Amino acid sequence: ELVKEQKLTIQPVIGLKAMDDKVSNLTNQRQIVTWAFNKDSKVNDIKRFDIENGYVVVKLDAKHKKGLNLGNAKAGIRTKLLNEKKGKLIKEKMKGDNLQEIATVFNAKVQSSRAVSLGSPILPGIGRSEGIISTLIGLQENQLYKGIDAASGVIAVKITKKDSPKGLDNYNSSKTTVWNLNKSKSSKVFNALKKLVEIEDNRATFY
Repeated sequence: ELVKEQKLTIQPVIGLKAMDDKVSNLTNQRQIVTWAFNKDSKVNDIKRFDIENGYVVVKLDAKHKKGLNLGNAKAGIRTKLLNEKKGKLIKEKMKGDNLQEIATVFNAKVQSSRAVSLGSPILPGIGRSEGIISTLIGLQENQLYKGIDAASGVIAVKITKKDSPKGLDNYNSSKTTVWNLNKSKSSKVFNALKKLVEIEDNRATFY
């Protein structure tokens, strides 16, 4: 009732893992994950956490023993097997010497994409596809490749042009970025440990 009065949003989170650092659409939330998996946290416990742009109120609805629920496992295995069977049938039907012939078999359209890279791994009709892009990087130009597995099906591709990555004059900017990321992660780990045990922060004495 209070949620409705305040016009707040309830966002269920299912399948949270002990090593996660993302909770729903909230990134860098190890504090929440650590609390949820703490042995002292009980089902139905509620706690407020301050975040970058405000705060969230978290309720622990359930705790599951390590391992996958049998019912969920069966459903997941069934879906995986069905998808594998569908993928095999599609590959068998993927006849043709060019993309247009293959598209005609499946009543589909040939789509093109430019400037695709690991930094911008977006494919039309598929979306983010880091795995596929990683595969395409190793393929040759002007050759037809059929039966490549994608998250939502099976695709055929032809690479018309590949550009070699340009080298940088120096990598100082990249080094700084990596250093800052590592520093940020170290700080998050330290803060998480402080919540678990009594630690007196004397780093300023030595830094």
